[in-house]
Amino acid sequence: MFHTRSTDDGSHFYHPKEITAAFDGFRVQLEQDVSKTGAGHKSDGLSFLATRLATGPGHAIQTSRGRFLVPVWLNSYHLYPSSAGGPNEVIDYRYRTGVVDSDDNGLTWHAGRVITAPSGSLEGSEAMVIETSDGSLYMNL
Repeated sequence: MFHTRSTDDGSHFYHPKEITAAFDGFRVQLEQDVSKTGAGHKSDGLSFLATRLATGPGHAIQTSRGRFLVPVWLNSYHLYPSSAGGPNEVIDYRYRTGVVDSDDNGLTWHAGRVITAPSGSLEGSEAMVIETSDGSLYMNL
């Protein structure tokens, strides 16, 4: 993941800075995460290993207090041999959401808390964050 900025309304941008290391903070949180199959119907005892990390589908926001928040989604899946002998089948998709944030105009970035879905509900992915006029933050999953 990269961060860049502009001070002239997007006419020019600073050289992008890689901030992928901010995702490392999620790894510690996910070590104890025992995933659920499919839409969260039963526990399978497998740990959550993030195999894909991404932002979007939207964009980051800067809160009224100056904090940058970038909504992210994390995906874990397991590959099993195909019963037809072909390429591996991908089954048991797992998703988690969270944010990476910066309080110093993008100089340093940190992983926020991983958000897991309540038991029996669909897992969130491709989250968006908004701030309301009273400063409250909401995330749709």
